[in-house]
Amino acid sequence: MTTKAYGLPLLLLLMLSGLARAGLTQLDVDRVPAKAIYTQGDDLQLTARSDGSAPEYRYVLRRLSPDPAAVLATAWRPDPAFSLATGSLLTPAGKYRLVVKVRESANPDALRQQVIDFRIAPEAEIVALLQARHAKAVETLRTALRRVIKRQGFGRDVTADCYHLSDGGHLIAALLDPAGSMAPGGGPAFVAGPANAETGAIGVEMLNACTHPDNWNGVEVALHLPAYLGLPATAVNVGYDAVLLPEEVQAQRDLVLQRYHDAIARTTAALRQVIRRQGNGVDLADQFDDFQTTYSLIDNVLNPYGKPAPRGGNAYVEGQGSAALTGAVGVEMTLPPADFDDWWGVSVDFHLPAFLGLEPQSSTVAYASVLTADEQQAQRELVLARYQRAIGEARLLFANARTQLAAYSRASAPYLALQDDGHTFIRARLNESAHAPRSGPAWIVAGAGDAKSGAVAIEVVQPPASARQWAGTELRVHLPAFLGLGAATTVVSFDE
Repeated sequence: MTTKAYGLPLLLLLMLSGLARAGLTQLDVDRVPAKAIYTQGDDLQLTARSDGSAPEYRYVLRRLSPDPAAVLATAWRPDPAFSLATGSLLTPAGKYRLVVKVRESANPDALRQQVIDFRIAPEAEIVALLQARHAKAVETLRTALRRVIKRQGFGRDVTADCYHLSDGGHLIAALLDPAGSMAPGGGPAFVAGPANAETGAIGVEMLNACTHPDNWNGVEVALHLPAYLGLPATAVNVGYDAVLLPEEVQAQRDLVLQRYHDAIARTTAALRQVIRRQGNGVDLADQFDDFQTTYSLIDNVLNPYGKPAPRGGNAYVEGQGSAALTGAVGVEMTLPPADFDDWWGVSVDFHLPAFLGLEPQSSTVAYASVLTADEQQAQRELVLARYQRAIGEARLLFANARTQLAAYSRASAPYLALQDDGHTFIRARLNESAHAPRSGPAWIVAGAGDAKSGAVAIEVVQPPASARQWAGTELRVHLPAFLGLGAATTVVSFDE
């Protein structure tokens, strides 16, 4: 490969030009005062610095709005200083761009520049800007806290929101000023802590930061308006507990009150279903599991879909706990069922929390009292009718025995009916498949009847000695003390 004659001189020229340009690498501009917005009448002093050899500086000022136009441009000069009186006729209120340029006198092509944008405004406009910025920050924070409450009401995660409200710097960067605006007097538009009266920065003070996503009560932020350009220093506190509108607060109260009454109604309906299933002899395994613990009652009966409380967490909690903070209804399983067939004594307490001014109250739902007066009376009448039927069947049995003894000198069928401690009598003369009102068989052969289930007891005190010998045969029917019925016993004797 060959090189043309003019190739080497051109390469040397390019290298020398690159070295010359490499000598100018930096340009710094000091601005006093370093504001983002100048009031009309401020004097702006600029001093440039560079690392070039024999540098020359030029300042070019242009108005961006309103009415874009070139304002001034200095000649190239070694003097790095520049002064601008913002109150002059050349610089009325508006947005400006100042371009500071530097070059080397021996190499004009080695050029660097720095662009500075600023505004010039009347004091009243700057004051209005600060007030609007402060008001917007207040509204932004209120909206953020309202959003937190809304998300809690839908069961959404609020971990990120808690992080934003855990520190003033986080709050500024995430919500109040993510773009990093400048204060009128320079520096950030928002600062953590007190306001900055020198720059006009709004202060963001965490009076009570969020420490856990599940605990927002008491979270509060003070937004400080600085005493800048004659503004009086003021502060507005924005708190989680006070950001909802009155109608929204009432809606949350109504929701909690509705859930309190719903819990009572659902539990009452569940226990009434237990009684219906007992009367029909249906298995109660599922209901038994539902009422074993407070948590099983909440998960299976009260809140199977896991609806959240207005301020986060489950809509129902065990006991009272933090219900007043979240709006969760308190539930306490006072006494679970002792057995599949023993539900007497089962009761559940419900607590309405003192949430957003609600008057706290408590109610108890008990198995023993979930039926209406008419329903309880119907159960009493059913047991009484079975008692009377058993008496009638016993008397009819003895009458049949007398008739058969007179005709055949023996009463085999009645004799067999009184064997086996009364089980055969129930099977043959009554209805062994019938169920007591509150679980179990309608007739039993032990004790004085079952006051809990409503079962009538059949007691064969003295069975016949044989199919021919009936003297002294006696049977007793026991009425249980069920739902206020007076316990009673009727003796039916063959010798009557």
